[in-house]
Amino acid sequence: MRTLRTIAALAAILASTLLASAHEFWVRPGQFVATEGELGRFYLFHGHRFEGEFVPRNEPYVERFELLTAHGAQSIMGRHGQPTSVARFATPGTSVVVYESREVVSELGPERFAAYLEEKGLGDIARQREQLGEADQPGVEVYVRCAKALVSVSAKGETAPAGLTDRVAGLPLEIVLQPLDTAAAGRTATIRVLYNGEPLADARLVAVSQARVQASAQQQTIIHTDADGEASFELDRAGPWMVTGLHMVRTDDRDDADWKSYWASLTFAVGEGEAEPANTPTNTPTSTPTSTPTNSPTN
Repeated sequence: MRTLRTIAALAAILASTLLASAHEFWVRPGQFVATEGELGRFYLFHGHRFEGEFVPRNEPYVERFELLTAHGAQSIMGRHGQPTSVARFATPGTSVVVYESREVVSELGPERFAAYLEEKGLGDIARQREQLGEADQPGVEVYVRCAKALVSVSAKGETAPAGLTDRVAGLPLEIVLQPLDTAAAGRTATIRVLYNGEPLADARLVAVSQARVQASAQQQTIIHTDADGEASFELDRAGPWMVTGLHMVRTDDRDDADWKSYWASLTFAVGEGEAEPANTPTNTPTSTPTSTPTNSPTN
């Protein structure tokens, strides 16, 4: 019990730093294309636009870490404090990696909280704080991470499926890629955002291509969902893509926080377009830190 209390205390101390410095949280598979029976490796990252650091697995804060297929779910296993978690790809098709954290409470000073709201496009929350007379008070928030990744799995002796088929995982805030018959550059991707299982209208999302941000850190596409919770964007580059979104609500029914936010992300990869030579996404994470991952707990 003492160890768990220590871990929880350290995580709480790190929470405000994580919110202030890490703009995204995502799952990075060791590979986006795999073969049936192969052992998959999965990494948690926090950072900005594919540039980030490993987040060591923190068992007290893991609500779910699963691999979903058409045949059901299996747990993604790993050791506390280590960066790598594993599961075997047992079924051909699209495997969906699902990560959900437990709640973490964070407090930011008035100016830092206001800057955070501005950066994330949460002007409505800033206006609520003004109306409630809280603009000059710290922002106390509890947040949950809701991350997904898609891996295309081929049957033994066969090529990988051309398309991607996501599935609803039941996360509190979830980004769902609508079926792509051909996951390749030049196609249009449509996503749907669900909040507690219902379409979320006017959700602000950021879509980034790893190839684009490597050329320029400012390269991103900002989209908003329609009344059905859907939005589309062009897959204008091959390789890994990330879509992220944040939804925040008032929490008048609890004493430990004024706001609750859900951070959602979806990562997947597409191949080259038909007019270009085929190219398989790399099998190793490219967002590799310059130093060896530490065992310091975080969420």
